[in-house]
Amino acid sequence: MIEKMYGEDVFQYSAVNDLFPAEYDKAVEASGIEPVDRPEVDIVSMNTADGVVLKAVVTVKPEMKVGNYIGLKAEKGCQYCRGRRSGCRGRHAERNAAWWRARGQGAGRRHHGY
Repeated sequence: MIEKMYGEDVFQYSAVNDLFPAEYDKAVEASGIEPVDRPEVDIVSMNTADGVVLKAVVTVKPEMKVGNYIGLKAEKGCQYCRGRRSGCRGRHAERNAAWWRARGQGAGRRHHGY
């Protein structure tokens, strides 16, 4: 009766929905990948004689290879000076002091924290 109302696929889709999570976990473990998102699943074919064939596409965690990082040096730039650091401290000290004086709170606060 249900098959006549909804079609024969209703039971097949229900079976796929019940079995897919466990089978997907087995396939992920067997392949050795690390998914970082849910899979996009397409039904390739489905019939009562042959069963179901699914295609799952998933984003995986990238492999990271760290090269020679010992001895690298980087200079911290100022977000307000577009990366230039020379003379930065003095310019911001003056600007911040003026800002605090305008609000009647005196100088003494700096955005760099030093």
